[in-house]
This record gives sequence, structure tokens and C-alpha cells, in this order.
Amino acid sequence: MKANWKSIALYVIRVIELVLTSAAGGTASQLLVSLLPYLDGWFT
Repeated sequence: MKANWKSIALYVIRVIELVLTSAAGGTASQLLVSLLPYLDGWFT
């Protein structure tokens, strides 16, 4: 029973991390997309 609770807790933590990282990744990618024209000018 302890093993089950442990795996459930780990699963919940993973899901929360995934949501947080995808939310952060979404805002980061939006920021990158908005900055892309300026960055493109630098690297070319």
C-alpha cells in the first residue's frame, strides 16, 4: 500500500511539474516569437 501511495504522489508531482513547465514554456515561446525578428537581425 505504501508503494501505491508513493507512486501516486510521484505521478501527481510529475503532472504538476508538467503543467508548470508547459505554462512557463508557453510564455517563453511567446516571448521568443515576439523577439524573433530582432534576434534574426543579429544572427544574419
